Amino acid sequence: MWFGEHVVEEYQAEAATADRYADAMAQRFRGLRVTVDDVTPDGLQPLSPERLWTIRP
Repeated sequence: MWFGEHVVEEYQAEAATADRYADAMAQRFRGLRVTVDDVTPDGLQPLSPERLWTIRP
């Protein structure tokens, strides 16, 4: 998730989960840019299950 030119959050997750999370965050924070990249940089922390609780199907 981005705030202008700055990355606010970065996580790794399987593609379907990442897309779902990105959609939810884009709706929640409409002014911020949310992206999903195919390439995962080393050292990125996994998307925790707690973050998925607030995602609606």
